[in-house]
Amino acid sequence: MPQSGNRSESWSPLARTRLAALREKEPARKSAQIRAVWPDIKAALDNGHSLKAVCECLEAAGVTVTVPALGVYIGRIRKKDREIDRAPAPVSAVGPKDSSTAHGDPKTTGSGTRRSADPLANVRESGANNRPFDYRPELADPTKLI
Repeated sequence: MPQSGNRSESWSPLARTRLAALREKEPARKSAQIRAVWPDIKAALDNGHSLKAVCECLEAAGVTVTVPALGVYIGRIRKKDREIDRAPAPVSAVGPKDSSTAHGDPKTTGSGTRRSADPLANVRESGANNRPFDYRPELADPTKLI
């Protein structure tokens, strides 16, 4: 078993070296290439430059993308940024301290209330509160009927 100890110690530097080399390579997917230069694209758009001008700059750098495709990529990146900004605060700092919230349960909202993984849970809950129509003719007063 001593060999497994040596093996576990030797893989870490090798993995770090390979990951560092991978970080230096150009991403294969266009979305990753655009995401890599997103801060610069965002700054150009914030300064009033058009998507067409941004596309021309990207094309000069070797990233060929159409204006509509760039718009889609930018929309996706902005949507993800908004989702990150709206992410609830860690529950352990905000909510009550119980076993589920102390460990940052992903199904718990920022207020400490439990969120269901079921997308129709709110519909089922509201339906449970509604009582069905219950007509029993023996309880009806014949003088009050139309």
